[in-house]
Amino acid sequence: MADPLARRLIDAFGFAITGTSANLSGQAPAQNLSLLNQELTAACAMLLDGGVTPGGFSSTIAGIKDGNLTPLRQGAIDLALSRSVSR
Repeated sequence: MADPLARRLIDAFGFAITGTSANLSGQAPAQNLSLLNQELTAACAMLLDGGVTPGGFSSTIAGIKDGNLTPLRQGAIDLALSRSVSR
């Protein structure tokens, strides 16, 4: 089920939005605003508190190197599955 706050932001902007988990590299993702790393929050111009997130797994992040999908961080989505749908 889509997050209601995210849905309202998408509707207001008129286009899709995306983001990764709210954590510094190597740290567990924060499941609420109070758990965010202070270094991370200090670097933000604005924080939007959407309440507790379902959390669980970090985002899978990939890049393209030499024309191939390359893992930068393994997360909730299996990169092998991503490769099969990206072709």
